[in-house]
Amino acid sequence: MDYRHTATSPNIGKIFLAEQMLNGAGPGIYFMGRLENQYDRTFLPTLKELFRFHKTNEKLFTNVQSLSKIGLIMGSVDEYRGIMKLLIEEHIMFDLIQLSAVGSADAPRKLEEYDALILSNVSEMDDNFISTIDNYVKNGGKLLATGFPGINDDTGALVGKIRLKSLGVTPDYEMFPKT
Repeated sequence: MDYRHTATSPNIGKIFLAEQMLNGAGPGIYFMGRLENQYDRTFLPTLKELFRFHKTNEKLFTNVQSLSKIGLIMGSVDEYRGIMKLLIEEHIMFDLIQLSAVGSADAPRKLEEYDALILSNVSEMDDNFISTIDNYVKNGGKLLATGFPGINDDTGALVGKIRLKSLGVTPDYEMFPKT
């Protein structure tokens, strides 16, 4: 038997495919090589059952809307991945929002539909982004910002002050030299 072609156990595979469907993706599976060459076929009956279930109940898995009350705005990679891990481990639903989508039709939802936004070390902000976030907070939204929010303009140039009024901090600050 070629162990490279050993299938996932039916129980683990069932969880994997159910998670895909519940998160809005169509069920999918990947095989190494051709299906007729698979030695281990223990997962195939479960696979057929799940695909049949999806086909029968397809209306439950289409046009779904996010119920998240938290929006995580992507800043630095390490920062937003760390916050994602924290939210996932605490079973807190959230929408991941690309910086360029904030305030546009490309965002998962309108900002005012979120109870809170998290800025994950979003250091580069243009005036439109700043205005959007400040208005969100002014209208009752809550904001958690990490890192150095808005210390650079949208080109990456250091502006020397924190421009988000909604943070409630003194705009001028002194950067400590990196050691």
